[in-house]
Amino acid sequence: MILEIKMKNVYSYKDEIIFSLLAPNNIVKKRYTDNYNTVNDYDILKTSVIVGENAGGKSNLIKGIKYFQELFNETTDKIVSKQDALFNGDNLLNNGIQEFEITTSINGLIYKYTLEISNNGIEYESLYVSKGKNLIYKNIFEYKDNEISVPSNKDIQKIMSSKLKSNTNGLIINSLSLLGVTYTTELINEIKSIIIQTNMFDSQMIGIQYQIKSTELKPYLEIMKKEEFLDIFKMVDSSIIGIEIDDDLPLMKSIIKRLDQNGKLIKRYIGVESTGIKNFLLMSVLIYKVIYDNMVIFNDEMDSTFNPILTSKVISYIHSFETTGQFIFTTHNIFNLSLQTFMKEQMFIVEKNKDDLSSNLYSLASFNDLRYDSNEKIYEYYIKGVLGGVDNA
Repeated sequence: MILEIKMKNVYSYKDEIIFSLLAPNNIVKKRYTDNYNTVNDYDILKTSVIVGENAGGKSNLIKGIKYFQELFNETTDKIVSKQDALFNGDNLLNNGIQEFEITTSINGLIYKYTLEISNNGIEYESLYVSKGKNLIYKNIFEYKDNEISVPSNKDIQKIMSSKLKSNTNGLIINSLSLLGVTYTTELINEIKSIIIQTNMFDSQMIGIQYQIKSTELKPYLEIMKKEEFLDIFKMVDSSIIGIEIDDDLPLMKSIIKRLDQNGKLIKRYIGVESTGIKNFLLMSVLIYKVIYDNMVIFNDEMDSTFNPILTSKVISYIHSFETTGQFIFTTHNIFNLSLQTFMKEQMFIVEKNKDDLSSNLYSLASFNDLRYDSNEKIYEYYIKGVLGGVDNA
C-alpha cells in the first residue's frame, strides 16, 4: 500500500506536492473504519478522489506518477531525454531538478525511496527501509555527489562506484537489484505493479476497440468468468443476474442476462449495450484487482460516464473488503465530494496558479472549518470557490 507520494517540478507541478494516503490521527477515523487498513501501525487509506477545474492539473498528477514509474525502465541517457516532463516555467525549463519520493508498505516493511534527476542525470537517489511507525529507517543505499554508499555490502559498493563512471546504467536501484542487494527488487516490483490508467480505452490496458480478440484480453478473461466479478458488475444494473463471456470476442459477443419486473429472462449481446455498461465491464476488472489482487490503481476521470450514485456504490464496495489494494481516481463530478463516503483526508483538490499556470494539490483536511457533524454539502462550497480549484476568472 502507498503511504505517500511527493513530487516536485513535474509537468504543471512546480512546487512540491504531497499526496498522502494516511488516515488522520484523531477520533474521526473511528467513524470510517472501513476506509483504511492498519499496516505497520500506519492507518493507510484504501481510496481517494481528486477534483479540480479543467486544465487544472488532475491528469498531470496521474501522468507524473506514470512518468516516475516509467523511469524504472530507462537508461540514464533516456532518463535525461525525458526531461520534457519538467515544469514548463521560464526559470526551470531545461535546467530544473525533478524530485520524487514514495513511501510504501511491502511485506510488513516500510520502504522510502527518493529520486532527484536533472538534465545532467541522477542527482540523488536513495532507499531506506523501516520495520514500522516511529522506528529507525535502515539505509539500503544512497547516491549523491557522484558517490554511492551501500552500507550492507562494501564489495557491491566498489563494483557500483566503478560502473557509475560510465553513467549509462539507468536508476541506481535497478543495478543494485541485478547485483542482489536486499529490498531493491521488492520495491521495483511494487512500483511497476501499480496500474495507472489514463484512458478507459487505453490499448495497453484492455483494448481500444470493442471488436478485440480474446488473446489480447487473456489476462482478464479468467476474472470476467468469476462469480466475484459478477457481483461487482451487477452494481451497474440491479436487474443483471449473469453474464456469459464469449472466448472469441468477449467485448462484443458476451451475453448479459437480466430479469425484468415480471421475472422474464432477457439476454442481450454486450455489443448492443450502452457505452456506460461497456465501460463498467472494463472498470469491474480494475475493481476486482483492487479487492482480490490487492493492486494499487490510479484512474484518470474514471467516472466520466458514471453517475455519482454508481461511483459511491463502487467506493463503498471497495471499503467493505479487507483488501490492501487502493483505488485513486480523478473526476469532474463534484458530487463525489461527500463526507458520507470519504474522510477529508481522502478528498483532494487541484488548483491552478493564475500567475504562472502551475498546479497545486491539497486535501480537504486543510480546511479546519469543514465539520463532520454539520451535514455540510461540500460541493456547494466548491462551486462557490470557497475550497479553491474553480476557475472564477
